[in-house]
Amino acid sequence: MNRRIPFFLILFIFVSLIFALVFLSGCINNGLNYEKVKVSFNSSSVSVLAEKADTDVKIQQGLMWRESLGEKEGMFFDMGSRAYHFLWMANTKIPLEGIFIDENFVITDISEMAPCDKKPPDPCPTYNPRFPIRYFLEVNQNFSKKYGINEGDLVIVK
Repeated sequence: MNRRIPFFLILFIFVSLIFALVFLSGCINNGLNYEKVKVSFNSSSVSVLAEKADTDVKIQQGLMWRESLGEKEGMFFDMGSRAYHFLWMANTKIPLEGIFIDENFVITDISEMAPCDKKPPDPCPTYNPRFPIRYFLEVNQNFSKKYGINEGDLVIVK
């Protein structure tokens, strides 16, 4: 017997699959859509393709729950104003390096940051800049040593 599947059933299955794929891809970053920016340095030929965190929700989420980060990938934080912004690594699984950047795009500090999955009341350590900053770049640990990035270098964001 030759049975045909009704067209509307095929269409329903197709639309359901597309919806499921879109939904699942959105769950990877908690449904947040990040603009990508290219971050370069005046002292090195390397550049980083970074997700831009420029809202309170994106800044708080950061790289939480991520399992990995590409060698030349990262997250660029625009904190919105110049201040002594501190950072922490709660629910972060990747060993990272934090590059603190002032309002003139000059690197003021570079700090190694360890993953932390502690739960309250045992908090994760905070990482504080020596000088007020506006921007912050998270990359894989030892990135600056590997590519010759230093305090005082200029950061170019496009």
